[in-house]
Order: sequence, then C-alpha cells, then structure tokens
Amino acid sequence: MNDHSDHAPRPFWLLRWPWILLLLVVAAVYYGSYYRHGINFRDEGGTLTLLGQRVLNGEVPFRDVDLGYNVGWFLPIAALFKVTGVDFVALRIFMFVLSALAAVLGFLTVERAFRHAGHRGLALPLAFVTGLLLIAVPGMTFKNYNPLAAVANTWALIGFIFARGVRESCWRTLVGGLILGATWLVRIDLGTFFTLLWVGTLVFRMFGQPGAVGERLAASVLGFLIVAVGIGVMHAPVLWDAHRRDYWPQFTGAYFNQWRKMADQVPGLSSILYAPKPTAAQVAPAKLEAPAPGPTTAVAAPAQKKGTWKDETLSRTSWRDVKGANEKNRNEVLGLFLLTYLPLLIILPLIAWGVIRWFRALITMEDSSGPLAALVLVGGALTMFPQFFLWRPDAPHLSEFGPGYWTGVIGATGLLAAGASRRIFGQILAGLLFLHAGLWAWRMLPDRWCGTIAARENRKTLFEGENGVRVFEQKKTVAWMNDVLRLIRERSGPNDYLVAYPYHPSFNVLGNRRTYEKKVYIDDAQAGPQWGKEAIKRIEKNQPAIIIVSDWDINGTEASRFRNWANDVYAHIKQNYELLGTFDEKEKFEFFVRKPIGASPDVPAAPPAPSVPPANPGAAPAPAVPGN
Repeated sequence: MNDHSDHAPRPFWLLRWPWILLLLVVAAVYYGSYYRHGINFRDEGGTLTLLGQRVLNGEVPFRDVDLGYNVGWFLPIAALFKVTGVDFVALRIFMFVLSALAAVLGFLTVERAFRHAGHRGLALPLAFVTGLLLIAVPGMTFKNYNPLAAVANTWALIGFIFARGVRESCWRTLVGGLILGATWLVRIDLGTFFTLLWVGTLVFRMFGQPGAVGERLAASVLGFLIVAVGIGVMHAPVLWDAHRRDYWPQFTGAYFNQWRKMADQVPGLSSILYAPKPTAAQVAPAKLEAPAPGPTTAVAAPAQKKGTWKDETLSRTSWRDVKGANEKNRNEVLGLFLLTYLPLLIILPLIAWGVIRWFRALITMEDSSGPLAALVLVGGALTMFPQFFLWRPDAPHLSEFGPGYWTGVIGATGLLAAGASRRIFGQILAGLLFLHAGLWAWRMLPDRWCGTIAARENRKTLFEGENGVRVFEQKKTVAWMNDVLRLIRERSGPNDYLVAYPYHPSFNVLGNRRTYEKKVYIDDAQAGPQWGKEAIKRIEKNQPAIIIVSDWDINGTEASRFRNWANDVYAHIKQNYELLGTFDEKEKFEFFVRKPIGASPDVPAAPPAPSVPPANPGAAPAPAVPGN
C-alpha cells in the first residue's frame, strides 16, 4: 500500500503535531524531575565536562588530550560551554534534549512505517508508545549521542526508501548524508555500520521499484554522490581544523584504529586484514615490583594479559548467574538474563520474514519498499547491538541499545504484518514485543545507571561544587563530598594538578582542578607493560598536589583493581604522598596529598584534618562494588 495522504481535513488527534507536542511535554516533565539528581563517579559526566573544558581552553584533540570518542562528541560541548560557562548541569540538560529529540524521531519513524503499511488507526498511538519507551529509558546519561545517532540514521533511511519523486529522494538523501557525517564524527563504529546500511539501501532500492532500469541505476548513483556530499560537508570544518592545528595524523588514525578494534572482534579477521599481533610473551606485563612496606599494602592478584579487546569485555549473564544470585538481587539478575537474549528471539525471525517478503515482492513484481524498509529498520536496531552483546553486556549498555531497538523492531513488525497471508506470525511477534516491553520497563526503570528517574531515589540534599556541580545527592554522600571539596580547596591552588586513578574525573570537575593526564581513563586491559614507569615519571615531573585512588575492580576481576595491576604506581604514591582519609564506604576513595620537599617518606608531614575520617591502618581495602 502506498504512502499517499488524502487532503481532507482530519481531526487534530489524527495529526502528528499534537502527539509530538504531548511527547515533548512528557519528556520535559520527566527529565525535568531529575536532571539535577546524582553525580556518579563512575559515569561519563565528569569526563565529558572535564574534556569539554579542556577543548574549550584550547587543548588539541588527540595530541594534548585523549577524547575517548571522536571530536564530534566534544565540539558541541565546547560550544555549549562558550554560552553557559563550564557547567555540569547544563551539559546534563543538553544530553536530555538529545534524548527528547531521539524520542521524536523514533515516533516519526514508527508512524511512517505503520502509515505506509496501511495501519492508519494504529500508526499514531503505537508511535507514541514507542516514543514513551525511548523517553522512559533513554540510556546512560552523558552517552545520549549514541541512541540519537541510531534513531536519527534509521529515520533518514526510512524517509529515503518511502520518498516520492526525485526531489524528495534527493533532499532526504542529503539529510541522511549530513546525519551520517555527524555520526562518523561521534562514533566511528556506528558510522561504519550505517554507511553499510546506506550502501545496501541504495543498491537494493534499484530492485522492485517502478521506472526503467537506467533511471533506477542513475538514481542510485546520484544517491551515492549526495550521501558522500553530506558526509564531506560535515567533515570539512573538522579536517580544516585538524590540518591547521596539526592533529591530522591522530584524527585519521583514530578511524583505522577503530576499524582494527572492530576486526579484532571477529575471530581470524584481524590476522587477514592486518599484520600478525605480537605473541603473548611479547605483550606480557612486566614483573610487578614489590610494594614499599606500609599498613595498606595489597596482595597482588594474578596479572592478566593486556592489550586485547577481550580483556575489556564483561561476561554475559548466564543461567548459572541467576541460580547463584542471592535472594535480594535474583530478580534483577534474572531480568538482565532474559533481556540479554530476548532481542535475538525477535530480531532473527524479523530478518527471515523480511528476506522472504522481499524476494516474494520481486517474484510477483510488487512494490518491495515495505520489506526493504523493514530490513533496514532491523539493521538500524542491530547497529548498537555488538557493543552491548559482545563487549559490555550489562544493564547500562543494554539501555543504550534500547532506543534504536524499539524503533526498529516495532516499525519492522508493522511493515511485515501488512498484507501478510499468515497474520499469525505478526501476532506472535506482537505478543513477544508486548511481553518484552513489560519486562523492559520492570527491569530497567528502577536502574539509575540506565538514565532513568531512579536517579531521584533518596537524593534530597543539595551539594554545590565548582563548574556547575549543583546536584541533589544522599545526605551521607554530600557529607563526604563536602569534606573532599574543602580539602581540595585547602590543599591545592587553581593551577595545581589533581589526578584520580583509575577513572574519576568528576573530582577534577567539582573541585575545578586540572589534570596533566592525556588519558583520564586507564585500566589493566589498556595499560601496557611500561605504563607504571611512565606514570611515575609524570607524577615526578608534574608534582600533582592531590592524588585520589579508588579500589574499583573496573573490569570485574581482582586483577583489575588499581592497587594490583598498578602496584608500582600505588607504592610510589603511598611513599611520597600523605593519606588524609578514605571516603565513601563503597568506593573507598583514598585521598593523598603531596608531602613537602624534605619530609620523611614514612612520616606524615601533617596530621589529618579533624573532620576527615582517619584512615584505618589495620584494614585492607574493602572490595568495591562492581561498576556498570
């Protein structure tokens, strides 16, 4: 069925704009209720604020500061800070705006799919429900670019497939190219996946469409050129800046490094595309030196092999994990287990159904745009699947996968069920989706790491730090954060350095203290054999006034605790810095300050501040709660 709309006046509830307006109102009320609640020392809010500040202050991407993501992630943040000043809460509002935009585009995508399929009565309500799902669980706060990229690219692709006439096809292709170019500048892996989807769409749209073969071929070639123009337009100012400020090699190298990392995830592919990797003996970490004697000496865990993507992955939740969970969190583990594999039970049948419908359309000479669009929708949903399923199969990354997934599978089910001779398949999939959505809401909404309203829970006390860190937190958390902030102000000046290992730049943000570390995230998988020696050299050269160390098992293993894999650095800190206190009973943040020159390495230079909880010299560091 075609997509032509009649020109007869329709009641306003059958128009798109009232539903979109209502969706935006819901988003504003929902996000507005918790945008100032919580500051998570393991999430990326502190990272983005600190790195955005560094970019704003003129530090050169890749050369002076390792961004972790591509420059498109941080240039908008630097532009925002030019207007608001460096402001943690303003950045959080910006991220929620991105989530609201993703919900609107998800609404438009699903509505377009159902309308094309002839389900006019269901199009607006189901599209609205999809938008609500995207608003309720937007994914990790401060990583909202990723779900928006997944939904926006899918929306552009569907608009192109259903475009009528050359003019609409051209402008939709240009918009798609601009969105794709922005995606490349945000996440290279997503840009790669959606480029493949655009190539496949432009090729397969030549089949099963009206018009002569030559016309369809010319339209596809023109589409390739327009998409390329869109990508080039988005990259041109960045390439000019990279050339002007001399970070061109690092910028282009980031693409090749990401592609290699992606190839590493396919067994055997890396050895075909690239030179053989060093052997295990060649990449084996240097033997750990014995730590300096002291009351907090840790027992080193077995060192892990370093340098491969597999060392950074988490294991997927298994049935054994469910059976081994305690009574308190068994339901939580069970929910994650089911949600890990349920998408496959829906995506795989949709792919098979879409391929069958597409071939049938070719054989019967029918319009194949519906099955093609359904396959593209499923492909769009899958773009965020590998980083969750293969790399970090935890609830936060699952929530990040959610917006693209729900947009894709709901829209694809509506398209494939249209005119199907056996509607039972559509009914079964619709039933699975309904159950899946219910389980999704039950498991994900109470999890604050998924960017939901759960961030409000028990957070009623206001904390006011530097750089716009004005957030509500738990009373006990605010107490130790105020102590830390006071110590930062007393024991360091604005031009002093603060270093937080392995990954807690929120301390730099709330205390407005800079860091000299090019890379603010480090773990046992990414640190090479020489990292410890080089880190000690940087400490000696830059003399940071404050060093904060946590006992976080950052990759879920004993060996991934900083005191174990960075044993030599930890020993150096304890020998040359004074431990003023340990903060937060779960994270065990150890607060060290530099001793005056000439002070004895084993004798504290000054007594701990009275209001700071004293360190317990007889206790080993308590295990940290595994992070999400």
